[in-house]
Amino acid sequence: MALTFRKLRIWNTGAFLLQLLAGVAILILSDGNERAKLPWYTFFVQSWGNDTPEEQAGFYVPLGKKVASFPVGIWCGAFLLLSAADHLLVILPGINAIYNRYACLNRNPFRWAEYAVSAGLMSVMIAQLCGVTDIHLLFAMFSLMASTQLFGWQMELSNGTALPCFAYTSDSRAPPALLRGKHDDGFPAPTGEVPSAFITDGTYEGSGVAGEAPRSHRVDWTPLVLGCWPFLAVQLITACYFFQAVAKGDPPTFVWSLFFILFVLYALFAVNMWLQFKQVRGWRGFAKAEWWYILLSLTSKQLLAWITYGGTKRLES
Repeated sequence: MALTFRKLRIWNTGAFLLQLLAGVAILILSDGNERAKLPWYTFFVQSWGNDTPEEQAGFYVPLGKKVASFPVGIWCGAFLLLSAADHLLVILPGINAIYNRYACLNRNPFRWAEYAVSAGLMSVMIAQLCGVTDIHLLFAMFSLMASTQLFGWQMELSNGTALPCFAYTSDSRAPPALLRGKHDDGFPAPTGEVPSAFITDGTYEGSGVAGEAPRSHRVDWTPLVLGCWPFLAVQLITACYFFQAVAKGDPPTFVWSLFFILFVLYALFAVNMWLQFKQVRGWRGFAKAEWWYILLSLTSKQLLAWITYGGTKRLES
């Protein structure tokens, strides 16, 4: 399927409507039942003194204090509406042209900004369901997951023009032409001419290894590798609480599903990026990876939201 600016806009419009409808529906259906609320605690040291018996008993001993509780269903509605806002933004007049120009250079900063928030919220949600109650730890996990998404943006920023780039055109119905040489549209241009091998099959030649770029166009995988570490840190913390809960009893079935499904879905986004920058067939051509990101974001958020909503409704009963 040859993508055009018009087709991308249609896909984003469809994703916007689906995410908006689902997000609003979940927020309306979530009635704030106390049994579906999960608490936030602080764990500050009881005492810094060591003079009296009372101070000694509390010296460096954490004291749990409940500061708030939050309905899990709100998280589901929130990350769906964030996704809807992102898709709406990129189809708006004016912004859509900027989005298309970025797509021509294999970049989308709007997507990564939304992912930084929504992926962080999803991580907080599953961590709470697995038993994490420390509000400061939850904030740290949110920040770590957000940094993983920002590494994704850095990957595109550093390497977008190492892939075949395309010329922006005002004709939204025609597939963008492969870019040759420099262009003047306010965006960074690739260095030098695009290798002629790009025109034939989208693969790179000149390094002697099939599918690789010449030395001046090789992909720097550092941002992708570095982005895996904060992601793994979040997953390890969540896993510790999850398996501790398993040892103590049996978490609800939907928590089991969420824990493993979320890990797989997150990994698929990294796989999509790897396939994009390796230029595997199916990820070559204008905005093919962007199309996959739209599908992945839509299906993963819908799946997680409705599984969580269904599970929390059981908690209420």
